Amino acid sequence: MEVSVIASGSNGNCCLVEDKKTSVLIDAGKSCKEIERRMNCLGKSLENIDAIILTPSHSDHVNGAGIISRMHGVPVYLTKETSSD
Repeated sequence: MEVSVIASGSNGNCCLVEDKKTSVLIDAGKSCKEIERRMNCLGKSLENIDAIILTPSHSDHVNGAGIISRMHGVPVYLTKETSSD
């Protein structure tokens, strides 16, 4: 398993968790463009993301999730409690 911190802080949070078969973003708190840029610097691509898991629904955790989901056909998972934040 490999974990890459894409962004961490009050202006955006995003981690990439991968194993040999699956790539998941935990939060997507930066813009789609910025997450893509940072992933490309790591030799990674949004095209390989299988899912996005959102923790709290604050903007610093969800900012790019909708666009990434729509552009790349990536499902977004969150708890009922998160969706009502």
